[in-house]
Amino acid sequence: MPDLLSHICIVHNYPLPSYTFHDTLEHDGMKVFRYVGMLQMPNFGPLVSLSNYACNIFDVKEEIPADLIWKVCEKMGRTIQDFNYYRLLVAEEEFKE
Repeated sequence: MPDLLSHICIVHNYPLPSYTFHDTLEHDGMKVFRYVGMLQMPNFGPLVSLSNYACNIFDVKEEIPADLIWKVCEKMGRTIQDFNYYRLLVAEEEFKE
């Protein structure tokens, strides 16, 4: 995901996102932490994403870019064509009926 977000930024001439340590706490004897990511979009202002608490940096580095990609698409009026996502929407609608 970080590579995809970087690609989107480069193609649209946006500055690359920044990731900053937010805080840490101890949960069940294990240290967990979270980060905040920010992407400055010239026409829309800053987009900010706060990660969930995680045990390792790799989970955080996937979560924040994914959230920022959704936010970029929303601001630009775009949708992500993800077959699995649309299958999930259909299944949820069928479940409601």
